[in-house]
Amino acid sequence: MMSRLSTKTNKSRSAPSALQRKAASKTQIKKKVSAKAAKKPTRKIASKPVKKTVTVSKKAPAKASAKTAVKTPPAKKAAVKRAVIKPVATKVAKKSAIRARVLQKSSAKKRLATKKSVAPKVAPKAEVKTAELQARRQESRAAVEAFEKALKLFSRQDFASAKTAFEQILEKFGTQTDLISGVRKYLAVVEQKLARTPSLPKNPDALYDRGIFEFNKANFQEAINFFEKALKAQPTAAHVHYALAAAYAHINNIKKALDALRQATTIQTALRSRARSDNDFSSLYNNEDFRFLTGYGFDIHD
Repeated sequence: MMSRLSTKTNKSRSAPSALQRKAASKTQIKKKVSAKAAKKPTRKIASKPVKKTVTVSKKAPAKASAKTAVKTPPAKKAAVKRAVIKPVATKVAKKSAIRARVLQKSSAKKRLATKKSVAPKVAPKAEVKTAELQARRQESRAAVEAFEKALKLFSRQDFASAKTAFEQILEKFGTQTDLISGVRKYLAVVEQKLARTPSLPKNPDALYDRGIFEFNKANFQEAINFFEKALKAQPTAAHVHYALAAAYAHINNIKKALDALRQATTIQTALRSRARSDNDFSSLYNNEDFRFLTGYGFDIHD
């Protein structure tokens, strides 16, 4: 009985189950892995011993700096780069700003030079038009005034002085087309009158006007002739006597000047105050007869 039992147990031990096989295979694999790991040599992390050298070469600091640069962390490297780049960037920015200012100054100088070289600015069209209109209006007014004076001479039958007045209008105001057509017509009439009657005007007013014309031209002797002819036609004309006295005073004929002035003041007493302030009688201011006649230097009320 005992032998059978022993055989059974042996049989049970010799024939393991499937689970036991799997476990045994796992343990065997682990053992193999551990055996392989044990066989492999372990890497030592410890730093290698540095050989001590007594002599220091010139290239040693560069190597040390290179080693330190390699060993420095990336954050520190970035900080170092920034610290180096910042002053460089500021220098570049300053240089660019200085260049920009220099360019601005040069451009401003060039603009000023061009402005100076360019001709002065022309006034706007509106201002030019207004100035032209004002000039035209002034010219037309002056032409009308000259034409009216010429017409007065024409009405007094002083055709010689009227002719000169019309001719002056044609010379000065040739652009006034509306007025010039009338001036030419009157000038043609005046030339016809002068061709028919070459003699001097007989009208006392025309003679007086002609005498004033010659007086203003400083032709005092010719003016005296016209005044005397006008007085023959109209002997009581006080203004003609007064003009005759002024003409004699200019040629220093004091006696005739006083005689003509005496006749003028007897006809019209208001001419005394006029003669006191008239520069045509400046040569007679120191004459006693002139002072007595005009009341020059006395408080006389005419």
